[in-house]
Amino acid sequence: MKFKLAFALPALFLLPLLTHNSPLAAKVSAPFQIHVVDADGHGIPGVKVSADGRIVCYTRSDGTVRWSETELMNRDVTFRFDHAGYGENSKILHVTQSGHAELTLRH
Repeated sequence: MKFKLAFALPALFLLPLLTHNSPLAAKVSAPFQIHVVDADGHGIPGVKVSADGRIVCYTRSDGTVRWSETELMNRDVTFRFDHAGYGENSKILHVTQSGHAELTLRH
């Protein structure tokens, strides 16, 4: 019983780090957002977005995607955008916490 408690105890000390008001939570709760739109300004869902060729996400139904990975913050990142009918596009964006960008894809 003491053996299991020894492993559970350190986890209890980490709980305050994961709460909403902690400094650690503040770093990941302010993502960088990209809004991918068509020529008419409507969000495009399902666009494959990759950051530096490693991290891949897809836009939501409103055309947005959020990035909260700390290794992407405060630097220039090459994003690739791929969607049927629009082809593949790329753009270098400066990623910051709470930052945002809009990209227009054309047929």
